[in-house]
Amino acid sequence: TTKNSSMKNRIHLSRRVQHAITGLVILLISYILPPYPHGFTLLTLATAAFYHVHLKRVHDEVWDKWYLDGFGTLLRDHERGEWEEDDGIRNTDVVDDGRATSS
Repeated sequence: TTKNSSMKNRIHLSRRVQHAITGLVILLISYILPPYPHGFTLLTLATAAFYHVHLKRVHDEVWDKWYLDGFGTLLRDHERGEWEEDDGIRNTDVVDDGRATSS
């Protein structure tokens, strides 16, 4: 259990560092780009790109594997998703505690 605890602490630290770096990058960009229209456009495009990747993950195992290979160490268990084939469509349900479960 000590080994698992140590691994969870390292993952938690990695997540914190990633969030801090992302925040600093956004702060730096906000000083370079005017908020409107450039900042708004960049934020809209980034949101659309992240949403597109999420949709591809749900519907395509290749994208899900690619995403998990690249970012899996930064994800919490419930963020990994448990996608399941159902008549050719990959589905996921979210239970009350926020964790994804397959249906």
